[in-house]
Amino acid sequence: MAMNIACAYPNCTNPVIGQCVGYKEQCGRYYCVQHSDGKLCIECATRKTGSEKAQIARQENTDIVRKVQADALRATLDRRLLVASSLFVLMFVAGFILAEGFKMQALGGVLLLGGVVGLMVCYIVWVILRHNYVNRNLNDLEKTRTGLVDFFHNEETEKQKQVATGCLSIIGIALLGVVASAATQSREEQDEERIRRALDDELKRHNL
Repeated sequence: MAMNIACAYPNCTNPVIGQCVGYKEQCGRYYCVQHSDGKLCIECATRKTGSEKAQIARQENTDIVRKVQADALRATLDRRLLVASSLFVLMFVAGFILAEGFKMQALGGVLLLGGVVGLMVCYIVWVILRHNYVNRNLNDLEKTRTGLVDFFHNEETEKQKQVATGCLSIIGIALLGVVASAATQSREEQDEERIRRALDDELKRHNL
């Protein structure tokens, strides 16, 4: 009994010219000249075209977002913020020198704390300015490129997850280091105590 081979496209009666090799997975459908693209059936060819267009759109969105972020970096780092940050860095360095070099713990501690807090405030202000700049420009671009803002927010969410995971890993490693250091110190203290007791017993044995 002859095997009935026909084009996989619904209701197509055209002669079959090949079997689909599949796109990213095995297919095996038969196709005709009209309902094929290269060695792919029309369904796999459509899926391949959609995937390629999505990759191109993603790369274009990535390039746009990177350009906006680069512009935001230049636009938000104004002279006042840089001057303030420099002053707080000098305050931190001065506090460290006074506390460690001149043993002026009180004044050095105040300057150290002031420098750290000031730098944190400058960083937070810059992050807010940068965030507002990026959102404002992306919202303007959204008018001619639908989905850009959602793409940006999804990318930022993924980056935040990666940063959070990295921070947790660092914290975990630091905690393990602290625990290991504490355990080592405890063992050393126990060894010292055993040695001291052994020496005391030896001295008592010789009535010393």
